Amino acid sequence: MSSALATFIVLAISLLLIVILSQRQKTKYTSNDPALCRQIIAGVLKHEDQPNILSPHQAKAMANRHLPIAFGIDNSFTQTDSIHASMFVQKVKPLINLSAKQWQGVSEFARVMTNHWIEHGFSGVDRSGGSSCHEGNHDSNMIRVDRNRINIASLAQILSLKVVLCLFFKQRPQDQACDENLLSLAQSINRVWISSKLKSAENDIPRFEDDVLLQTSLANIFGKHDLPEDNPLNLILPSFETMWRIVLRAFLEVRFATGKEVREWRDTMVAFAENPTKLQFEAGAVSPSSNEPRISDTQCVQISPSAKQIVLESLRLYVPTRHVHRAYQWDQAMGTSHEIKSADIEGCHLRSDIWGSDAEIFNPNRWSILTPAQGDAFMPFGCPPFECPAKPTFGPRMIGVLVGSLLAVLEDKEQAKPWNLDCEDTSVLEHLTSGKRLCPHRNAYTDLYLVRSME
Repeated sequence: MSSALATFIVLAISLLLIVILSQRQKTKYTSNDPALCRQIIAGVLKHEDQPNILSPHQAKAMANRHLPIAFGIDNSFTQTDSIHASMFVQKVKPLINLSAKQWQGVSEFARVMTNHWIEHGFSGVDRSGGSSCHEGNHDSNMIRVDRNRINIASLAQILSLKVVLCLFFKQRPQDQACDENLLSLAQSINRVWISSKLKSAENDIPRFEDDVLLQTSLANIFGKHDLPEDNPLNLILPSFETMWRIVLRAFLEVRFATGKEVREWRDTMVAFAENPTKLQFEAGAVSPSSNEPRISDTQCVQISPSAKQIVLESLRLYVPTRHVHRAYQWDQAMGTSHEIKSADIEGCHLRSDIWGSDAEIFNPNRWSILTPAQGDAFMPFGCPPFECPAKPTFGPRMIGVLVGSLLAVLEDKEQAKPWNLDCEDTSVLEHLTSGKRLCPHRNAYTDLYLVRSME
C-alpha cells in the first residue's frame, strides 16, 4: 500500500468520525433554576439572544429520540408535528376524566387485587416465554408463588399496570398467569428504559424490533400490533412507567420510613382509598380546596396533613421525571447536530434556598403554606406548553388511591400476622429508617421484600 493511499484512508476515517461525533446529541447545559427550567421545557431558551430554530415539538421529539427506537411508539413525546401531538393528548383526556363512580370502581378494584396478592402472593416471572393472557392459554406448572414473601417493587409495578389496563384498555385480567405476563412486561419496560437512556449514540440504542422479550410480553397481553401508533406502549409509558415508582416510594415513606410512627398519615391515606372523592382527598386541609397548591403569606397550623398534601410531598421528593431534556439548534450552520439542554426538576424540588433546610426530608405539613417561589419550583408534571394532562386531578388522586389501597390491605392483614421488611442488603433497611430521603434510583428497591411473620 502506497503512503499516499494510506494517508488518504486515515484522513477519510478521521473525517467520518468527525461527522459521526458532530451528529451526536450533547448535554452541555443543566439547570435547577425554576425560571430557566420552564424556558428549557418550553423549548424557548435563548443563546446569546439567538432563539431556538427548532419548534417546541421538534425540540421535545429530538430529545426523546430513544423512545421510538427502543419502544416502537408514536405519541406526543415523539411527534414533531404539533397537530398530531395535540390529537394524541385530546385522545387521552377523556380516558383520565373519571366520574365519581369510576373513581370508586378503580379504588375497589385496586383494593381487591392488592388483597388477593397480599393473601395469596403472586407468581414470579418465567423467562421462557410462557402463557398468553390475550389468547387465554395457561400453564399452571410455570407459576411460582410464595405467599409469605412479596417483592415490594413488583407489587407496585403490577398494581399500577393493572389499573392502567383497566382504565385505558378496559382489560381486567384476574388470573395468576396474566400476573406473570404483566410482571414480565413491567420489568421489560424498566430494563429497556434504563438501557436506552444510557446510550449517547443513536446506533447504540436497543431496538424494539430486536427485543424478543418485550415484544412477547406485549403480545401475550394485547395480541399483535403492526403500526407504531397502535402500540399499547403509547399509553402505558406515560402512565405506568412514571406512576409505579412514586407509588412505591410514597408507600414506603408513609408505612415504613418517616411515617412509621405517624399513624394519622396511614389513616388519612386509607380513608381516601375507601372514599376517593375530591372532598376526602383534601380532608384535613386548613384552607379552601383547590387543584393547585395554596400560596399564602399568612400563618396557620395544621395538626395532620390531608391525603393531597401527602401526595404532593411525594411528588416533590420523588418527582416522576427527574430531568426533562430538550434539543436546541441555534443556526442553520449547525447542520444536523444539536445541543441538549436539561431541566433539573429534581434539583428544583430539593433546593434548600427555596424549600428550607429540611428540603430533603419528607414533610407533608409544608403544603399547608406555599411561597410563590415554591409554587414556581414545583413541576412534577412539567409546565406549559407541555404540561401533563394528568396534573390537575388524575395523577395526584390516582397515586393517592394506589398508595391508600396498599396501606389499607396491609393494615388489615397485619391483624393476624404482621408483615416486616427484608432485604439481603442490610444498608437498604438501615437507610429506610434513617429519616433521610429514600433512594430515587429506579432499581434501588428491587430486592426489598414484605415478609409475613410466622410467629
